[in-house]
Amino acid sequence: MTDDWLIVETLASDTRTVIADGGKIKDWGSLARARPYGATASARMFAVVDACATTGIEQHGEVAATRSRTSLQVLAIPVLAAFDVVNAVHLWIGPDDVMPPPKRIVTAWHFDVDEEINYAGPENYEDLIQHMPVELRRDRRSAADNFQHILRFDDRVGYVGMVSNIEGGGSWQGKIVMAAFDNTPRHLQMVARADQNARIARGLFHDISDVDPPEPHVDNAALRLVAVATGIGTGAIDLNTAVIYDWFSTPTGPLARWQRENPEIEPTDQQILAAACKRLETTGERESLVIRVRFDDTDWIATDVEITALNRDRAPQGLIQVSPRN
Repeated sequence: MTDDWLIVETLASDTRTVIADGGKIKDWGSLARARPYGATASARMFAVVDACATTGIEQHGEVAATRSRTSLQVLAIPVLAAFDVVNAVHLWIGPDDVMPPPKRIVTAWHFDVDEEINYAGPENYEDLIQHMPVELRRDRRSAADNFQHILRFDDRVGYVGMVSNIEGGGSWQGKIVMAAFDNTPRHLQMVARADQNARIARGLFHDISDVDPPEPHVDNAALRLVAVATGIGTGAIDLNTAVIYDWFSTPTGPLARWQRENPEIEPTDQQILAAACKRLETTGERESLVIRVRFDDTDWIATDVEITALNRDRAPQGLIQVSPRN
């Protein structure tokens, strides 16, 4: 049996850690210890991965034969994010007379904290993982639009905390369950690092459904059903940044576009919203306010907002409900 592909994350310029060996998840594993082929092979793996991450081009290498084995081939294939940035490398090393197995399904993305927009790479997860029809795919989506496809998010608070504290750097790894276009759940390994200079979270999705099928879970699915029943646009808001990152039900009337687009919030009202969130980080249970929002081609829309504190842990979260003011 030949070795499987390694997935090596390159989410920062100085990181080269193994996050998966085939379908087996690794917790930021050492590349040097990933294969028992000796120091020469390890050095060659590092060199090929570096060349692939730097150039964004598939790389090939070879390790000379020894008396105990034939020569080894080293193959590295980039996983490109938006703007031709390499977020990971598929790496395979094995005898030169053996064909590598099929690559794992891995896609790259990055989230711009200031724009609140998620950018997909050229190998878009909407294609490879969700199997979405081409006419519906997009290479950029708002955070809330992205989150609506997630059925389960292990340690959601940990990830949101890393993003809301982007200037502190940090990394996060966990599992999510995402709905494919036909509503089939897909189990994904999700890995991310914070780039504090660019204020971007760079990440990867690795489909592990073949080795670890998703278990039935009701968290987000139940939340969405309950939220829809209220008839009011209901979402999740990070209290530290006042960013709405998921909608459990679509806002009504002229606010319906908020599920997929980030409207402009009137600057003074943005400060009022942020202040309400800051108060809920420490005291109180609920804040009610009125803000004005507008989309690219609309006038200001007066909006009733109610925010309820959910937790005050490392990344305080709230539930937000919005409706157009009568």
